[in-house]
Amino acid sequence: MLIYGLMKFVESAPRRYERLMNILTFGNYNKTHDLLINEIKPGSLVLDVGCGTGRLSLKCARLGAKIHAVDSSIHMISMFKKRPEYKKNKKNITIHECGCASMKQVLGDMKFDIIVYSFLLGELSEGIRIKTLQKAGEMLKKKGFILIADELWPKNKLLSMVYNILFVLLFIPNFLLTRTLIKPAKKIYANLEAAGLKIENKKSLGCGIISILKIKK
Repeated sequence: MLIYGLMKFVESAPRRYERLMNILTFGNYNKTHDLLINEIKPGSLVLDVGCGTGRLSLKCARLGAKIHAVDSSIHMISMFKKRPEYKKNKKNITIHECGCASMKQVLGDMKFDIIVYSFLLGELSEGIRIKTLQKAGEMLKKKGFILIADELWPKNKLLSMVYNILFVLLFIPNFLLTRTLIKPAKKIYANLEAAGLKIENKKSLGCGIISILKIKK
């Protein structure tokens, strides 16, 4: 439940971001990226939304994919561009400083084989999340798909009750860390349906805390 609060906190220190994220997710941050990478093929055109310090984008580029990486944080992008791996793979990577809500305007009519959202959707309000997913659907090639890796609000009633209790208990520390009310992505399945998208496959990590969804139109 504190994943998003601590994510926003460690974003202020991007040099330590990846190490702290891996600790925060009990080692599942790296595992999540490994599972996402399994879906990437050489030559694929990939959009990495909320690319952060570029770890996932660089892994995709090393596989021979062409990457467009989007992030609204100048600090994260700065760290991305300073990485030695970026300099080696620069020809396969284009970085855009923009938010997910404006990426369609920035990227124009580009169509992608794969669009990736890694630990991002919980930061968005439900309305913006639906619009972002709708835009992602419009930006997919005919046989393209979306990959989502995130902490999702559980559908199970008992687990949902536990999450509600944790949210109340952790409300103050979360707000002090982030100054926002971000929490695990709630109603994601309804959001996907509203965006005209459907889940083709789902995997779970960390006892179900992190979900990896493969989405198609």
